[in-house]
Amino acid sequence: MVVLIIGLIATVIFARADFMTSGLRLRAAAREIASTVRLAVNEGISRSRNCYIQYDLDTDTYWLLVPVPGPPEEEGFGQTAAVGMAFIPGAGTGEFEDDATAPPEVHWVRILEAHLPDGVEFEDIAFSPGDIRNSGRVDIPVTAFGTTIAHIVHLKNEDGEQVSIKLNPLTGIVEFSERYQQPRSIPEDSGPP
Repeated sequence: MVVLIIGLIATVIFARADFMTSGLRLRAAAREIASTVRLAVNEGISRSRNCYIQYDLDTDTYWLLVPVPGPPEEEGFGQTAAVGMAFIPGAGTGEFEDDATAPPEVHWVRILEAHLPDGVEFEDIAFSPGDIRNSGRVDIPVTAFGTTIAHIVHLKNEDGEQVSIKLNPLTGIVEFSERYQQPRSIPEDSGPP
């Protein structure tokens, strides 16, 4: 009888612990995304170059896309994944007098690719009430000044809990909400009174 009571108590405790870990995984994923966003802002400022935060809503992954000088086949880039060449205005047109004034060739590489924890997924990414993306890849540009576009990343877990991660585009401050946060619309300018 005592063994049965201890077994019931242990079952209740472990079942409750599993419920708590689902919520902890959700909040940990939100903190990781916020860290990646802050890193992207710092990366843009410190290197004086634009970069991107990319979210793949279909595979529940995200990463930073940063420019790296040189062609993709250059030595030392074996562990990076070149995903495209940067557009450089004037390159190849004879606009530059010599190679010293031409901007350097760059390629883009993924860094810090991460997958959301088991049981956590992207619900959507919202830019405005009329622009909410719930599938595909979403690219968020971060300028060399550390500014970006306002967006809210919504995560959910298998228990129905939700977390919203909101980025202030001018200050880079990241806010969390433990519910689905609707994006605000910007009122249309009707012109001078």
